[in-house]
Amino acid sequence: MAEGPRRPLPVAFRVLVAAFLILVVPGFFQGCAGCTCEECFARGVAESTRREAADDYVYSAPLSKTEEVLRERLEARGYAPLPAPLAFGKTVTVRQASSDSGWLRVEVVRGLGDRYRLHLFSGSRFTADDGGVQDSEARALDLEWEVVSRVDTALLEKTNAKAEERSERAKSIGRGCDRGCELGCRACEACDRRFNH
Repeated sequence: MAEGPRRPLPVAFRVLVAAFLILVVPGFFQGCAGCTCEECFARGVAESTRREAADDYVYSAPLSKTEEVLRERLEARGYAPLPAPLAFGKTVTVRQASSDSGWLRVEVVRGLGDRYRLHLFSGSRFTADDGGVQDSEARALDLEWEVVSRVDTALLEKTNAKAEERSERAKSIGRGCDRGCELGCRACEACDRRFNH
């Protein structure tokens, strides 16, 4: 029995197959497709709790003590030494020792009485798509936390307890990468153990 010419598959069926291949099949091979990423999410929540504490912190310790801690942390992070002592209302900029394009801007803002805030801004210079040079700057809350936690050990204990509590709660809630984890946990520890061991 002779067969006639083959009819092409309907367009809707071809689109459905293409969508399946593009959207579903890669998930079988990516580590986080079946992962709930509890550890990754919990770690992010703990870090966020510490950054919030640094962002809200008002110092009451002598400025000289805070400056001493800041100098030590800058050295540990590879920045050049502070060029001048910290002073209220004064901005100081330090460069990264290993790069001409990175810096840290330090501001001390006076509060009530002897209280003050320390704001650190991490900056970098890069070449834009149009060939021009642009500067980018953002609060360095992780570094601010390092300073705060060494100046105020009572806050360190309180914040760590709060971070641990929030972290445990986050673990119980979970946040699946397949649902769009904003923390970037595409290779979280659970997936790594599941697919690479």
